[in-house]
Amino acid sequence: MEEILGAVIVKSFFALLGGSVRWVFFRSSLGPHETLVF
Repeated sequence: MEEILGAVIVKSFFALLGGSVRWVFFRSSLGPHETLVF
């Protein structure tokens, strides 16, 4: 059971990480200010 839970956490973590990276690139293309503000 813990292995399944761990896999779900890792998948959601990488999905969140990927979304944040795309958001940073999107914001940085608009302007250098507030790049890290989600």
